Amino acid sequence: MITCDVIRDLLPLYRDQVCSADSRELVEAHLAGCECCREKLAVMEKEMELPHIDPESKNLFQALERAWKKRNRQAFRKGVLLSIWIFALLAGLFVFLTQWDGYSIPVEKISVSDICCSEDYLVRFNLTVDDDVKQILHTLTEDGSFYITPQRSLITLADYRHQVDSPVVLFPPGTEVAAVAGTWGRFPVPEGTKRIYVGPVGNGILVWEEGMEQSANLGEGAGTPQ
Repeated sequence: MITCDVIRDLLPLYRDQVCSADSRELVEAHLAGCECCREKLAVMEKEMELPHIDPESKNLFQALERAWKKRNRQAFRKGVLLSIWIFALLAGLFVFLTQWDGYSIPVEKISVSDICCSEDYLVRFNLTVDDDVKQILHTLTEDGSFYITPQRSLITLADYRHQVDSPVVLFPPGTEVAAVAGTWGRFPVPEGTKRIYVGPVGNGILVWEEGMEQSANLGEGAGTPQ
């Protein structure tokens, strides 16, 4: 005869439906005549049921779920806005580094040659710049020094050409100057110009000053840094 202890050992397997067919028949035959084991099985099945959630707790869980979803949406929007802001910042920095042309090329990368004066102009010379020139800045200081300053961007992406023996012809103030093909620089200097330098302001190569003789040919290397 099968005792209740043996049946109770089989009850967990019977409840979970993982016992053999013979064991199931044995347990069911015993349960049919043993109220104590039936109660034991009922307790075990009740313990497996989901706990009851009262309406107040359910509402609380739903409120917490809504708050969690709302925070997720807010975090997502903040993440998108932060990503856009970072992208705009990086794009602005990229444009600044590649398009800003306020970096003056050092005088060590600039050389002038064939400096000469004439009755037709103040000074003529050939300019060579060993760097990517984006623009030429013209500056007249209070002491009458006129600077011709080649500039470049901090990072060069475009194919800006180097200036190699580019002719520059400067005329007296107010002179009407017509453009000439193949001439890189051809323009009158501003009123009050007493000296002309090529390079950064305060550290340029002197190419002309008041009193320089007309028709003088100073040759290559005549200009020296200020």
